[in-house]
Amino acid sequence: MDTIYIKDYQAADGIISAFEDSVIDVVLNDPSSYTNLGYSSTNETHSFATTNMHYVAFNENSVLGKMAQFRVAMQYAFDREYLEELLKGNAVASSVPMYPSCEIYPQSIADKYSYDLETCKSILDAGGIRDYDEDGRLEYMSGSPQTIDVSFIVSSDSSAKSGVARRFAESMNSIGLNVTVRELTWSEYTKALEEGDFDMYYGEVKLRNNFDLTELLQVRSEDNETTNINYTNSKDSSVETYINDYLASGDTGRSFAFQNLVEYINGTTGSLITIGFEKQQIISRRGVIKGLDPNAGNPLFNVENWVVTLTDE
Repeated sequence: MDTIYIKDYQAADGIISAFEDSVIDVVLNDPSSYTNLGYSSTNETHSFATTNMHYVAFNENSVLGKMAQFRVAMQYAFDREYLEELLKGNAVASSVPMYPSCEIYPQSIADKYSYDLETCKSILDAGGIRDYDEDGRLEYMSGSPQTIDVSFIVSSDSSAKSGVARRFAESMNSIGLNVTVRELTWSEYTKALEEGDFDMYYGEVKLRNNFDLTELLQVRSEDNETTNINYTNSKDSSVETYINDYLASGDTGRSFAFQNLVEYINGTTGSLITIGFEKQQIISRRGVIKGLDPNAGNPLFNVENWVVTLTDE
């Protein structure tokens, strides 16, 4: 082949039409996005791992969000495998902020923070969030029992993210904790984040290959121009020490430093709940290309060794 043409489309329907009309033969697809193309099973799909992390965090200025034991309890409240189910295998569950196939992935710590409603409820109870008036619903004490309604925002652009949020609300309802899931348009969602109009939010971030959490957890300030995606209102600068220790560690100390970081953000502060990581896709027509070997850094990896057949012989 003398030329390979690359085309940028502005809308998903344009890509689908072009693919169906054989104008294009290969597409890159994000199954968790509103642009998910949903091609038929007659095509060939190759999935590849990414560092796109789904997570939940808190408004630490809100009544519940400022309670560390509430945040830690929520680590056990999410059915992370449900994300895999909703994305039909195009995601991998993880309770720690690292892709599970990584060499230093702390499996025992990940297992420790897996979905467990009994543990969730016991931590809430220890933190003073319990059913004081025996009406079947949990309250917190502030002079007298106060009703709880957790405001959980999620972008409605992704049905998978909304689905995980709704499953969480159902789980919490089963133990007596009221959760209101607010599925917002992208502009409404970002506005709510900036204004702190939430108790919890569902987010997605593309991490660097070293799983650096700096931009996500670094304390925001007027003179800090490097961070604009930490919407927690947290003033905890200690987390930066744990992140820096991990990033600065050598090969022998990296695993230990990462474990310390995870235990701090999962078990001490509860400030970040990792849900899992996306897989993305290269989709081609059945039988057209052999030798596809995509990865997150280069979906067209190994292109020089592709075998392409554009016409029947």
